[in-house]
Amino acid sequence: MALVYFCARGRAIMANDDNNVIDLATRAKQMQNLRPYKNKTLDEIMGILEQRQNESKVPSESKPKKPVDAYDERFNKKFNTLKNEFSLDMNDSNDVEALKTLVRYQIQHENVTRDIDNIQKKENLTRDDYQSLKTLGEFQTGVSRSMIDLQDKLGISRKQRKEKNQDDVPKFIGDLLARGKKAFDEKTTKIECPRCMIELGRIWFNFPNLDNEIQASLQCWKCSEKVEYAK
Repeated sequence: MALVYFCARGRAIMANDDNNVIDLATRAKQMQNLRPYKNKTLDEIMGILEQRQNESKVPSESKPKKPVDAYDERFNKKFNTLKNEFSLDMNDSNDVEALKTLVRYQIQHENVTRDIDNIQKKENLTRDDYQSLKTLGEFQTGVSRSMIDLQDKLGISRKQRKEKNQDDVPKFIGDLLARGKKAFDEKTTKIECPRCMIELGRIWFNFPNLDNEIQASLQCWKCSEKVEYAK
């Protein structure tokens, strides 16, 4: 619901019917006593108030979304790739900062490599081009060294990964053999020569916990004694 106010000359003024109702006519009369409005008529002041009120009702244009920064997107992608590839401990603040620095160096290295390639693609190089190549090459070398240092610090350098893989393979084989021997001992029954303590054979029970019966006669190859086995 809205209230309609009329000024002395019949001009209609709309206002909201709530606690914030604005009586434009009353405000206009009050403003006539102010210096900026002394030479203005009541209708003129009310026109100013109406304009202000209407402008305040116009919805402000929605601010355009800030475009995703290309550098940030590139940085985050590299950071997450390295973090997942090498399973780094993100609870270690030193590792986190070192990884961030490494990503920055990688981006710098890619950028300088791109600039070097662009210069070298020219058919005729000038003296300035050669000077730029020298400067860029020195910068590239410095960045490469910094990257290697950080990779060593994080334990993800090529040499460390190779050594880790070499260490893991024998350990894996050793663990596999140990598990196999344990399973073999649990599944089989060993028959030994009581004199020589030499293993003469094994009996494999697919279900060793069941009530199985078997008889066997084996001869020791060393002492020639016959060994009778019965279960």
